[in-house]
Amino acid sequence: MKRLIVFFFLPVAAFAEMVKQSELDPAPILSVGLYKNGLAVVTRRITPDANGVARVDGACRPAYGTFWHSADKPVTITAETADLLRDRDEQAALSSWTDTYAGREVMITFRIAPTLSDNLSAAERNGGIRVKSFSIGENDKLFTLKGTVVAAQAARKPPAAQSRRYYYGYPEPTRPAPAAELTLRLKTGSTVVIPEANVVSAWAEDGIACDIERQAPIWRFEGTAKPFVVQYLTDGATWTPSYRLDLKGEKGSVTMTADLNNEMMDWDGTEVSLISGFPNLLYAGVPSLLGWGMSFNLYRDAVNAVENADPWAVGGAKMRSGVMSQSVMMNSAPADGFDISAAAFAVNESGAGSDIHYRSIGQVSLKKGATRSVPLGAGETAIKRIVDWNLSDTRDEYGRNRNNDNKDAQILWDAVRFTNPFDFPMTTAPIEVTEERRILGQAKSTWTNPGDTTLVKITKALSVTGSYSEVGDGKTVSSKIGSLKAEDRFDFQSRHYRREIVTGTFVVQNFRNVPASLIVKKTISGEIMETSIEPTKNRTPPTQDCHVNLERVLTWEFDLKPGEKREFTLTYWLWVLI
Repeated sequence: MKRLIVFFFLPVAAFAEMVKQSELDPAPILSVGLYKNGLAVVTRRITPDANGVARVDGACRPAYGTFWHSADKPVTITAETADLLRDRDEQAALSSWTDTYAGREVMITFRIAPTLSDNLSAAERNGGIRVKSFSIGENDKLFTLKGTVVAAQAARKPPAAQSRRYYYGYPEPTRPAPAAELTLRLKTGSTVVIPEANVVSAWAEDGIACDIERQAPIWRFEGTAKPFVVQYLTDGATWTPSYRLDLKGEKGSVTMTADLNNEMMDWDGTEVSLISGFPNLLYAGVPSLLGWGMSFNLYRDAVNAVENADPWAVGGAKMRSGVMSQSVMMNSAPADGFDISAAAFAVNESGAGSDIHYRSIGQVSLKKGATRSVPLGAGETAIKRIVDWNLSDTRDEYGRNRNNDNKDAQILWDAVRFTNPFDFPMTTAPIEVTEERRILGQAKSTWTNPGDTTLVKITKALSVTGSYSEVGDGKTVSSKIGSLKAEDRFDFQSRHYRREIVTGTFVVQNFRNVPASLIVKKTISGEIMETSIEPTKNRTPPTQDCHVNLERVLTWEFDLKPGEKREFTLTYWLWVLI
């Protein structure tokens, strides 16, 4: 069979800068504060070399405006790229490719001149072809082949010293050491000879591998030889809380757990804090220009998206006073060394503010891609079984009836009210309610401060019923504005309104053979005239100024005896658009 040998000799050109992974500063994560939405406050230690330079793997996208450091001197941070030799097996990474993979089937990726494409294709189709190339140039192309690595042949033993002149016929010349080569035998029987310097990556089924990441992101810190820390906000880690309320008579036990998910980098004795609250992180979704793969166009579009979505962030006008306007932005450095300024760095313990809570759970070691469930404690609490009935407002902002039968408002819920037994807030999370190991239901627990009470719905109440209906007085329903008395008409924002008096009737009945405690809530638009039972609470939530009627939430709390039926009324008036 015909053998084809192809040689290519191309001029040598400089490669991109090569950096070994062992030369990078590992920059371990000292602490991480986890939000529930997938964001994390990351603090890492940077250890420069004797020249005051530290290189760190920069495969991360910090949030814009959150990247700060605590160096004792001004530090320059450069986001650059380099060819990174990532070692998965130290011996395979730095020894001969042939010695490492000899006799094993591998997938090889290598750099070769693009003119060899046809020859490589022919070798994969036909047997008996030998392709050999020495190509090192900036226009090289990546190829991937699968085959078996051929073991290196033993070097020919040179003749004895006394016979060398006879063997060569002249004194043995000085010969340069040949370049190391890897020979790959394809399934077709063809062979491809590749300079080992051209191999980019190798993967074997047994898992031994090492690879070169082209144009890997690197952070370069320059300016001080003393260790310091950097902190930034990024995504890649989160925590998800969950609660369990176990009922035992008039008491209950509340248990809390948290699932920690790490998708950024390994945690090794990292101090972990769980953050709860409702922080204002306006630019959390805008990657910093120091971030991996960022360009100005991506940054600009992200900033514009945030500021156009929130008119308050731009002073009520599109892109006015935005962060990309022509203005001076001042930076200030934190304190020296590890004495971190609280203004720039989050704390790890509770008490980071009245409405933002940091809870440290100690040091955690967790591999990248792993999730761990962590118990956060349990506490005993007093409980009260409640029947909860919540009726929404049936009127719109113009006082008109929404024309629905409000069937959902007829639903009463068996619920339980309990006190937060912990010395930290209970954050919004799912809560499972059980009794004697039987699951009664699952609901959502909302933010509850220590010592405060909350109510959790369990299941629909079938043995306690309720109904509500309301009617207008029928006296001022005329649509002719001129026929209304002055006190029964109102003009607001160029619209005409009339006064309407509404009477609502509540009917509740307990079919149980035990007493039932009820909480009845009704939201109305208008002014209360009278009620047959005085409300326990009368709350006015914030409303928009454009509404003609003020919204109110009325609450009644009372007990029903076994078999008792109770009826009470509410009368109020409101303005209705004509």
